[in-house]
Amino acid sequence: MVSVQVVSVVTGVVFIFGTLFTMPDATLLISAQLSQCAYIIFESVMGTPGGAFALILVSSGAGFFLIVGSLNAAARFLWAVSRDGVLPGSKWLAVIHPRLKIPLNSMILICVICGLLSLISFGSTVAFSAFLGSCTITLLIAYLMPIFFNVLSGRQHTRDAPWSLGRWGWPVNVAALLLGLFGCILFLLPLTTPVTVAAMSELPTILRCDSDAQINFAPDWSVVMVCGFAFIGVLYYVVQGRKVFRAPGLTVAAVKEGDLEDVKEQKEQATAEVNPVNESEV
Repeated sequence: MVSVQVVSVVTGVVFIFGTLFTMPDATLLISAQLSQCAYIIFESVMGTPGGAFALILVSSGAGFFLIVGSLNAAARFLWAVSRDGVLPGSKWLAVIHPRLKIPLNSMILICVICGLLSLISFGSTVAFSAFLGSCTITLLIAYLMPIFFNVLSGRQHTRDAPWSLGRWGWPVNVAALLLGLFGCILFLLPLTTPVTVAAMSELPTILRCDSDAQINFAPDWSVVMVCGFAFIGVLYYVVQGRKVFRAPGLTVAAVKEGDLEDVKEQKEQATAEVNPVNESEV
């Protein structure tokens, strides 16, 4: 896992710097039809539409595998919280297909939700962009929450963890919190001031198409989306979630002592209580 992160950082930085140094004028990208900026950048680098199309195929292939991995990760997360009885319909979502050995119901639901959300782009690109921005922010918040509570507790819960950063744990955790907080604030900031409802309902436009072109950016609705998601989550937890949620049985002490059989039995028992697996429910 650590090696994967290192490779991702290195290749990501190389790609970002390569894109920044080869991209054409920003006004040309913003005025692109259907916001297809990648094709314009590739065409300016390759010099021909065919070369740009070839690079689009490569990036599309990488994007396909990224989407597959993201859907699988989301489905397994949905299954895990459903196994613990957190969500409505946990009994159905916690089913493991007896033959495929995967959380098939959770995967189906995730794919349906993603498909429905993608339809928003046909009605309003502003709303779709707000969804994309809010997803990035909520993902950062999800990463920050366990780090924050770990630091708040003085790192007591991870002090004897099997894999530890040792004395580097504190500075790495604090740096992660500061960087994540900076990212959240950055993604929530409006692109122009003053912020008005009329401006937030408009797409970015080019005011003058010359060397001194002025770009009118639309402020982002992501902050509204994030607050809405947070309100719904807190409301559900207060009304129902806190009554049914049970923490997983896995503990640091059990892993350290190698007593994994008891942990496995606890997890299997929790899964069976939420939803006994049988093929008729799949």
